[in-house]
Amino acid sequence: KDINEYFDKQLVRHFLLVMANSGCRNGELRQIRWKDIRVEKHIGVSQEKYSLAFMRIQPQTSKVRIGRTFYANCGKYVERWQKILKECGKTYTDDDFVFGKDGKEFSNSSLNKHFSKIMNMTSIPKERRDDLVIYSLRHMFITNMSLSGATFDSIAQHCGTSIAQIERVYKHPTDEEKRTFAVKRFMRVGDNVVAMSDTFGD
Repeated sequence: KDINEYFDKQLVRHFLLVMANSGCRNGELRQIRWKDIRVEKHIGVSQEKYSLAFMRIQPQTSKVRIGRTFYANCGKYVERWQKILKECGKTYTDDDFVFGKDGKEFSNSSLNKHFSKIMNMTSIPKERRDDLVIYSLRHMFITNMSLSGATFDSIAQHCGTSIAQIERVYKHPTDEEKRTFAVKRFMRVGDNVVAMSDTFGD
């Protein structure tokens, strides 16, 4: 009913979706401009079409003051956000903020206010909700990339941080990895050592 309220909610919605799927820092994404992001169409091995966002983080907006470029699996959210801007009668230039309002950055306090409302609508236990902040989406992205087999080197380059930082914060074996480790065995066959899995007991 209220176009301004609708716009704010959709801005936050798409900001969070892009952050969760790009691994950007909050400040980097709030300051990204349209000239620094483009959507590319690609075709997968099964001939399915998908959209990637090619993103450029400028040195002055990065926490570590080092610029970087990368692809992120959030092209469809950028495209949908562009459609919503058009629906709301919003025009923009290459120099405008992607997630801006009235030519300015969308405030961090407004983002946090909406994020709190979203958290309160979830079934996440309250004591856990209190620990979650917008930056948790970056942690989730890095954790998911690590679990999917991406190297710490590629994660570090994508996210604009060091390999040492990734290892220090995210190198925690999962329960599945711990179980796999617990049952690892080997046997000697001639001069060779052969790894064996699923070996139990003596």
